[in-house]
Amino acid sequence: AVKYDCYVVSSQISGEEQEMKGYISIRVPDDRFESALAELRELAVRVISESTSSRDVTEEYVDLESRLKNAEATESQYLALLQKAENIEDILRIYERLSQVRSEIEQIKGRMQYLERTSSMSLISVSLEPQATAKPLVRVGWNIVEIFKSAIRGLVIAGQVIGTIVIWLLIFSPIWGAILGIIYWRLRKRKKTSI
Repeated sequence: AVKYDCYVVSSQISGEEQEMKGYISIRVPDDRFESALAELRELAVRVISESTSSRDVTEEYVDLESRLKNAEATESQYLALLQKAENIEDILRIYERLSQVRSEIEQIKGRMQYLERTSSMSLISVSLEPQATAKPLVRVGWNIVEIFKSAIRGLVIAGQVIGTIVIWLLIFSPIWGAILGIIYWRLRKRKKTSI
């Protein structure tokens, strides 16, 4: 910033760790714009996009000059009226309008000074993102502890499945028993009648 006689207009950092992003806007004197921009390009690993634009403030500045002349002329007229005012009511009314005109003059002068300052300075806005880094590839090898844990989990799951089947069979055993009993009784009855 000191090297190019610039100043920071705004800055922002957002995100977390690998997702962090930064934004900064700086004002640089016009005669140092190209060299400051070139140095920023050199600092970058990769420039994703770049654009340059300009804004002509001549029309606005001329309009402000005209408004300032009119406001100063109005101020002079109110000062002349203030000299001639005889009663307190007129003096207060003129003084109130004079205050409004002076406030307008200050606003116009402030805007003109801002345009003078910023028209001799260029705005550079930079968006910063970290360079994407590849995550290291983790090679999975033969791990006896993990295989043992996996086998135990499989045994537990198989036991749960077998236990569930046994419980279902026990709960429905009266129904299965009745069905099997009826089948057995009919088969026996057929054998007796065929003999």
